[in-house]
This record gives sequence, C-alpha cells and structure tokens, in this order.
Amino acid sequence: MTDSMPALVGGVTPDWELRDVPVPTPGPGQVLVRVHAAGMNRADLLMLEGAYNPGAGTSSAYTAGLELAGEVAALGKGVTSLAVGDRVMGATLGTFARYALLDHRHLVRIPEPMGWTDAAALPVGLLTGHDALVTQAGFTAGQCVLVLGATTAVGLLAVQLAKALGATTVIGTTTSAGKAAETAHAAKTQRRRPQAFPRSLEPLWTPLLLSRTRRNHTATSRTRSLHSLAMSSISEVSMTTGRC
Repeated sequence: MTDSMPALVGGVTPDWELRDVPVPTPGPGQVLVRVHAAGMNRADLLMLEGAYNPGAGTSSAYTAGLELAGEVAALGKGVTSLAVGDRVMGATLGTFARYALLDHRHLVRIPEPMGWTDAAALPVGLLTGHDALVTQAGFTAGQCVLVLGATTAVGLLAVQLAKALGATTVIGTTTSAGKAAETAHAAKTQRRRPQAFPRSLEPLWTPLLLSRTRRNHTATSRTRSLHSLAMSSISEVSMTTGRC
C-alpha cells in the first residue's frame, strides 16, 4: 500500500477535482476499506453546489462520495467484528477515493452473491428509508404503509423494508407508468417473519441509524403520531403508516 491515493475532491472548483491525497490510517474503532465501487447520490451534487454539508469539517475542501462497497484493508485497535479481506458496504464521507476510513459500526458484510456495484448502491438508501419509515413515521409490524414516490431508489427500498419488517399492506405511488412495474416487482419480495430490524444487520447498523437520526433531526425533533408524514432528509420520498 502506498502513502498516497487518487481521490475526487470537492469544495475547490465548481466540479470535483482529481488529486493525490494521503491514505488515511485507521484509529481505534476504525476500518480502512479499499473501495471497489461507490454510489452517487443527490446529496453529492448538492454538496458541489454548497447547499448541503454532512459535517465535512472546517475546511471547504473535502473528499467526495457518501457510500461504498469494498474490501477491508486494515483494522484499527479494538475492531473485532471484521477481518482483513472481508467484503463490506457502508456509508461515510470520502468514498470517491482508492481507500476510505469508516467507523466499524458503519459497515456490514456484503451477502453472497451480491456484486460490488449493487452493494455500493444500498447503504444511503437503506439508512434513509429506515429513518423515514421507522424513526420518523413510527412504523410497527402489522400496520399498512403508503410510500409516495415509490419508484425512486429510496422508495423501492422502503417498499421492501416495510414488507420485511411486517407490514400487512404496502401501497406505492408513481407518476411514471413505465416505472409502475418496478414497484410491483419490489412489492412481491418474499415475506419474512416480522422483527425489529433484519437480524443480520442489527449489530452493526443500529448504532449508525441512531447517530444519523440524532444528527439530522435534533433541531427539528418533535413528537409525531403514527399517522404523521415522514419526510426523508435526503430524497423526496414520503411515508405514512396506519391501520388498514
């Protein structure tokens, strides 16, 4: 492993700029991941416009990218849940680079036979959908769920999350007749036993969901009923829950 790596840096010019930057060193509780694929989100474009800041620090320059799939390259002190060589996916700032540094709790192993590109497209959408559906809308097993904008990336994941978490009925809307089949396909995913959160993901992802929720909603948090509308902070997807 070399001391420097190529990375796309934002905050310097109107577009991302390819630069050589130092390879980060994992500290206690951190994991260095060699990036095989990275997902692009609307938030990445908003950051280029200066309209979104996910905590990049005091400097205006930042390594771009918010989600990835890759291989564990090095472990910081105290990390026992993963091993060098593990295939993982996760969310953090700085994924448009050869290597990225993540808190070990922000990573989950990629299930076989999922490929790199599919895995890289999941973390931000899953986090956003779970936050909107469970944390904000207060979903519990046995309820019905209405997803407005169900053919967006987050919307398709929200449909499947609702079914996996025990929704009796999931209703999705779309303004595109051509995309209606995608929603129907997502809704036909195999029904699973209702549980608080998919067991294979809970140990690693629950802390990330909690920390992300506290950071994004501290200023606007308020008591919400089960019938209140949940607006995602990243995607124009809204969800409401209730009894059918």
